[in-house]
Amino acid sequence: MLPNLNLDDRTYKQILDRARQSIHRLHPDWTDENTHDPGMTLIELFAYVTEAQQYYINRVTARNELKFLELLGITPQATRQAQAEIQVSEVGQSEWLPQGTVLTADRVTFETTHSLYLLPQKIERVVVQEGSDSTMYAWEGVHSPEFYLFGSEAKQDSRFYIGLDSALPSELPLHLTFDIVEEEQFLRNAVRQDQMHIKPPVQLEWSYFAAWSDGEHGWQPLMITTDHTRELTFDGSLHFQLTAPMVAHAVYPAVEKSRYWIRCVLRQSGYETAPVLKHLLLNTIQAVEGNTAVALERFDSDGSEWIQIQWLHRLAQEGELEVRIREQTGWHLWHVIDELHNAQAEERCYVLQRTADGHVRMCFGNGNTGKIPPAGKRKIMCIAWEPSFRERRYIGQSNGMPVQHYRVASPEEKLAHIRIQVGAIDPLSKEMVWHHWQQVDDLDRSGSEDRHFQYDEYNGEIRFGDNEKGMIPAPATVNNICLIAYTSGGGERGNIKSNALMLNHHPALSPHLQATNYRHGYGGQDAETLEQAKRRLSSDLQQVNRAVTASDYEQIALRTPGLRVASVKALPLYVSGLADYPTRKAAGQMTLVVVPYGKGKPEPSPAYLQAVRQHMEQHRLLGTQLHIIGPQYITVNVQAQLVVEPYCKNQTALFSDILEKYFDPLRQQGEFGKSIRSSQLHNLLSHVPGVIYVQDLWINVEGTGTKRDESGNISIPPNGLAAGGDYRIELFISSEVR
Repeated sequence: MLPNLNLDDRTYKQILDRARQSIHRLHPDWTDENTHDPGMTLIELFAYVTEAQQYYINRVTARNELKFLELLGITPQATRQAQAEIQVSEVGQSEWLPQGTVLTADRVTFETTHSLYLLPQKIERVVVQEGSDSTMYAWEGVHSPEFYLFGSEAKQDSRFYIGLDSALPSELPLHLTFDIVEEEQFLRNAVRQDQMHIKPPVQLEWSYFAAWSDGEHGWQPLMITTDHTRELTFDGSLHFQLTAPMVAHAVYPAVEKSRYWIRCVLRQSGYETAPVLKHLLLNTIQAVEGNTAVALERFDSDGSEWIQIQWLHRLAQEGELEVRIREQTGWHLWHVIDELHNAQAEERCYVLQRTADGHVRMCFGNGNTGKIPPAGKRKIMCIAWEPSFRERRYIGQSNGMPVQHYRVASPEEKLAHIRIQVGAIDPLSKEMVWHHWQQVDDLDRSGSEDRHFQYDEYNGEIRFGDNEKGMIPAPATVNNICLIAYTSGGGERGNIKSNALMLNHHPALSPHLQATNYRHGYGGQDAETLEQAKRRLSSDLQQVNRAVTASDYEQIALRTPGLRVASVKALPLYVSGLADYPTRKAAGQMTLVVVPYGKGKPEPSPAYLQAVRQHMEQHRLLGTQLHIIGPQYITVNVQAQLVVEPYCKNQTALFSDILEKYFDPLRQQGEFGKSIRSSQLHNLLSHVPGVIYVQDLWINVEGTGTKRDESGNISIPPNGLAAGGDYRIELFISSEVR
């Protein structure tokens, strides 16, 4: 860290005295140094200017610090909305839950992020088959007991079955939500969006019992559309679709009646520990904390006649709605009419219908009666807003002046999401044409033709540019700055406890529906302060992203996405089987020994090692040949005779447990290749309370590549890791020792 230099280190008097002392050296003919001399007046003036410049140069404002952080790739994080997983219950019949459905807890409001087709089906049984063993669990939703999904060892070809009381609908997007128990000691590394190419260390095969095309019944592949669980290594939802009707079937031992089954088979084993299921739920949906006053959705157009689109959103059902469509000159506002048959050929119009299932449908013309929307992706934009927000949608009228400010929120109101359009008169058609403007953190990097705006969270205002840094909105005689999306909320207050939310009913929903958050809210964060951003910079600078030293390789491998890595040892200039290392070396080689989290002697699967390799390939130096291997376990057998106090006479198991913990592979992080010394074990046992002294101690090891020296110490290979074996402990009291 650079020292904080004091640039304002001279006073006005010091600067003036220094200048006067230089007169005789620079201009010996100057002899009059009295204040009436014009030269002295100029020296005093420049001394004052110099002192003032020093004062301003020495000041580093918050704006300066923000720019310095930006140069280092850090921008203070904005307010974040909390998220919650919602479980909908008491579903009596199939129906749609609209996007934006409101749930409240005290004074905190949550909204569902998308629409959901609610299913009345119920999960009745879960059957786990591991080899020839089958176990049946009666399923009771969030109150069900935890159990191993693929058995306690999660061997290849283990499987589980999900039995439902009735058939799921075909040709509809469906999903199941899995909550997997996570070990807090070794959390699984998160997977960023740019790391999705790194495959999970396991492979699952999903199917369901269905009717085949020839009239027979059997297991048919389940069409998986999205797997947020990454092969059940994370909590999340499995999105799928049935391509054929489900058929009732009996799966042993749940043979008391036929059910409708979904099956999951573990085709490639590679879990660090066997996954334990906590929750398996239907009718779940994600909600975010906030209150949407203006909602926005965009649709594709294929350019055909009589285009129909439908939108399922709470505001579209209850509020007001308009449609804007993108044409060559920009976005145009289309108006609603009762019948398309009365429309002109090029009239920008549509028919609005609200269906019984809650959808809002928009129908467009055929070119003869009503204009056809141009073909293209996301060309049609639907905007819905609360009636009470109507007057706030148009936030102002541009006067064409630089640096215009418009208030969009009160200072105490947190704004989670905002999008705007600015209108301008088309010189040819004389119509108002709208354009999207993009929100940026600041306008310093915006060009003169960039439609950018900045949101000032402190004052609740948006600010436009000056035609040098950001374009000025075109002047208009009417309000031409419009909010097309607006959501308030965010912050830590959304991190609510579990089962706190309650569903706000509205006419489109069945009155008996219930919904709540079965887990606590998470992710809510207040806007990051400057000091917090500076602390985060310090932390980010310490994170290694380029593998140069052995320590770099180890730190990066420990962060392998989607895995739980217990320990890593980097062995530079080493390959497996190299004798006399480090005396002998293999040029250009780097070997990483990786230990996954697990019990006993955890071994990484080939897929696990491949995932580490995929991750490391992005960080290693060119010209370095990388090898990823598992540890070579050296089993240590210990035989000891201890003289103890009488109260320890029958506590043999205590000493075995101490040795077991000492040789636990997860405890020995970074101790690969460490010699097994009898003196260390001698010292370990002698310090146990109740031990008088260690009379005898013998060590025997099992494994290749070990050597015993004259002192009885045992050296192990560089990729070796000591692991507990057989312990034979004999305890004596003093009177029994001759």
